[in-house]
Amino acid sequence: MSIKVLYFGQLQDITQLSEEDWEAEHTSQLQKALVEKYPALASKTFAISLNKKIVKEAPLKEGDSLALLPPFSGG
Repeated sequence: MSIKVLYFGQLQDITQLSEEDWEAEHTSQLQKALVEKYPALASKTFAISLNKKIVKEAPLKEGDSLALLPPFSGG
């Protein structure tokens, strides 16, 4: 199943992409695959937004949109 992954901030700098498609059935599976492809992600803290809702772990389905969000502060 195809999942769209969006990258922001320093995570976009690491991947050199703003988005790409991945095949995964669960967020934990996807995180593991992302770190294998982009080892620098292992040392970064980021939140996962699945279809515009922050999640820790969740199953994925065809057409889901997942965003990797670096830490941010208000001001």
